Amino acid sequence: MSFSFLKGRMRSRRGGFSLVEVLIALIILAVALLSLAQVPPVTTRLMASSIHHEDASLIAQEQLEFLEGCPFDSGFLSGDHTFEYSLEGVSRDFFDCSYSVTEVFDGNGKAVTVKITWDGTRHSLEIARTLSRFAEETVADDAR
Repeated sequence: MSFSFLKGRMRSRRGGFSLVEVLIALIILAVALLSLAQVPPVTTRLMASSIHHEDASLIAQEQLEFLEGCPFDSGFLSGDHTFEYSLEGVSRDFFDCSYSVTEVFDGNGKAVTVKITWDGTRHSLEIARTLSRFAEETVADDAR
């Protein structure tokens, strides 16, 4: 029995890809390219978020350093306050800045929490520090 008709058929199939195979390959390639196209906008958004977080951290640290330099019984170290900031290249209304002070350790310490929010209230950063009445006295003694 001769199978010559099958040999001719098999040879013609080896010559190239079928239309279905080409379409599947194109779909896989399109999905991969669409996924790669989303990388630049996402990384740009993440980088901008990181820069805003760094700026907020800098503003909060500067405010805490200012408050540490204030006399312990100063009006700056009581209650809730908002404050303005000055940061080169950043609009003054981009960040909302506030801080609160509560007494701790029977009046011998004050807990200061600085809160910076931006992008409405979607993003925020809080830094807290405890100030002591005795630290001020130690600094004064060291100055003598």
